[in-house]
Amino acid sequence: MWKRIGRVMCAIDLRKAEPALTWARDFAMEFGAELVVLHASPEIGAAQAHEHIRCLLRRLAATGEVVIEEGDPAQVVRAAASRRNADVVVIGRSPREGVLGRLRTNAYSIVRDAPCPVISV
Repeated sequence: MWKRIGRVMCAIDLRKAEPALTWARDFAMEFGAELVVLHASPEIGAAQAHEHIRCLLRRLAATGEVVIEEGDPAQVVRAAASRRNADVVVIGRSPREGVLGRLRTNAYSIVRDAPCPVISV
């Protein structure tokens, strides 16, 4: 049985957000889904982060809700995905090779604890 994908959450690191956000944008468009962009940080500069993401969305011709939350990234992603009923979470990977380079600590925790499937790009 197939489940409709209605909400795609893209959890980003501001320093390397574009590849994951581009993939999430295209995926959401393919399914006619809503895009939610989430940035989680232990120490937050919400205004700057929000503006940075809005500029990135404009540059990528993407639309979506922007969510900025303070806290441990894995815990924030799990809670935000649950609250917003995300059908899938998209995260980026490190460009380094090797097991730890490709799937770092936050990514592993997000995959392990997420309430829905996680796509790592």
